Order: sequence, then structure tokens, then C-alpha cells
Amino acid sequence: MKTMTNTPNEMPDNETDQPLVTFALFAYNQEEFIREAVEGAFAQTYEPLEIILSDDCSSDHTYEILQELAAAYEGPHKTVVMQSKQNRGTLGHILDVVNSSYGEFFIVAAGDDISLPERTEKLVSILKDSEADIISSTSDVIDKNGHSIHERFEHKFQEYGTTFGFKVKRIEGATAGYKRSFLSELPNPQNSILVDDAAFEIISHFMHKSVIHTNTSMVKYRHHNQNVSVRNVSDLRQYELNYAKNRKEYAKAAIFALGVLREERGLNDEVKNLEKYSSFLLKASNWRNMNFIDKISMIIYAPNRSLLNWYLPRAIIPWSLFIPLRRIYIKLRK
Repeated sequence: MKTMTNTPNEMPDNETDQPLVTFALFAYNQEEFIREAVEGAFAQTYEPLEIILSDDCSSDHTYEILQELAAAYEGPHKTVVMQSKQNRGTLGHILDVVNSSYGEFFIVAAGDDISLPERTEKLVSILKDSEADIISSTSDVIDKNGHSIHERFEHKFQEYGTTFGFKVKRIEGATAGYKRSFLSELPNPQNSILVDDAAFEIISHFMHKSVIHTNTSMVKYRHHNQNVSVRNVSDLRQYELNYAKNRKEYAKAAIFALGVLREERGLNDEVKNLEKYSSFLLKASNWRNMNFIDKISMIIYAPNRSLLNWYLPRAIIPWSLFIPLRRIYIKLRK
């Protein structure tokens, strides 16, 4: 990674009893939003803080803006600007930066979101008091212009995901903080994977890492057309296309986790269930292009009822009819 720093070859001084923390802001083609995200990073009240502004080989002016803002910064935090030599995807990008960081705790921020000033201070305080390995918080949703939409994930943090055939605690990557020791144990993926939190959920479950959540909102989470998430897409056709891509990314995250877990624990029954699930997701992400026989085999292959409920209508209804019928179904439910 290319690096620029305000204090070359110098690790931030620890002048207090507080542990050094890394606040890492990850950006990719977000020139429209990056200034507000960096302002949120610079406004963090916690000290001592190492701020890493990292760009994943953007094709727009995101990296140049990061350099400009870092050069003009005169605050108390040590700052470093990095850029990937090639696009790595979110998971690889995060783990690359972990290997270049020094903080005992690692706070993740996205280049299109805004962190509130007390975010690092509050997350680190909770992590220290609870001795947890991973924490994520609720967030306030804003639109592309920064206007508030609604608050999300107030109660979902209390739930457990069961899609894999076993229970995992949810991690909301855009609001997450980690003990660096957890992340530094993980190998860097060879391919691009966009859903880092899905991989961390699976790995933390099998490695018996403690995952906690706080309902205190610490991030303004921005919804816009370039989100990896499909939640903000109102057009049904585009939603389905994005959802298929999203399933493929989750499959890649599960396959990455499988590689880690094979090294750690071998193939027990739970890991075998995860292997079946990742294979199902890969195939289901291509459901529009499957022939009828392959679709029927996928119905039989579905590892649990929730996935069968998702896949069954997509398997038996042609793509050309699915969207209009889906619109009718949504209207009838209102």
C-alpha cells in the first residue's frame, strides 16, 4: 500500500494510561461524501488515537481528497493516508490496514458515513469494561444529502442469525470496533470480498469470541445508490439484481471463513453445514440463468426453511414474470 503520514516512521506516543486506538476510515469511490467522513474522524475525542485514512484504489478523486485533508489537519491525532495498489474489496482492505496499524483496538468507519465525535471513546470504554472482542452499535440513517431518515437496528442487535443452521451473533460492520488481536489472527483473502461483517460473524462464532452490541447511536449511516447493501433500492428489478450480487458476496465471505476454520478446527458438523450453505448461496446468486432442472435441484438442496421460502418462488417463476408478480404481491400485503 502507498503511504503518506504526518509523522513518518513514528508510532503515536502513548502519553496517558489509555491504550492506543486505531480509527481506520475505509474509502472507495466516495469523493461526494468523503470530506464529511474525514471530518468525523478528525473530531474524535479519544486520545491517544491513530487515524488511518485508506483508499481502496478509487477511480475518482477520493484518494487526492484524503491527502489534501490529512495535509491540512492540525489536530491532536496522528494521521496516516494509505492507498491499495489494486482494489482489494472491503474484507481484504480492512485486513491490509490492520497489518499496518498499532492500536490495541481497531475502530472501523466507512467513507460515506459520519462518525459522531464520542464514538471511539464510547466503544473503547464498553470494550474494556466488558472484555468483549467485538462491538457494534445502532446508527441513524441519513440520505445522500445528510438528511435524517430513521434509526435502524435498535432491536435487531438482540437477535441471533440462524441462516447457517447454527446461531451467530450479528455484527454491523459500518459501526464496528474490534480488538486488534482478533483481526490480526486472520489471513488476507486472495479475492475481493465486500461483506466483511459476515465473515467476522462466522469466524467469531467458531473461535468463541465475545460479540456485544450497544443501542447507543454513534454513526450516521448513509443510504445512497452505491451502497453494498440492497436495503435502500426501491426499484424491484434492480433490487433483485443487487440481491443476487449480495448473495454471491455472502457466499465468498462464508468460503473465506471456511478456509480459516478448517485450519483452526477441521470439518465438524457445524462447519459442514456452513460449507453446504456457501455452496447454496453461490448457486442461488445465479438463479435467473439456471435451467429448470438445476432450479429443482436447488429447491431440494436448500439447507433450511428460510432459504427455501426465499428460493422457491424464484425457482418456479420465470424472470420475465417474477418482477410484475412481485409488485402485485407487495401491493396486496399493504
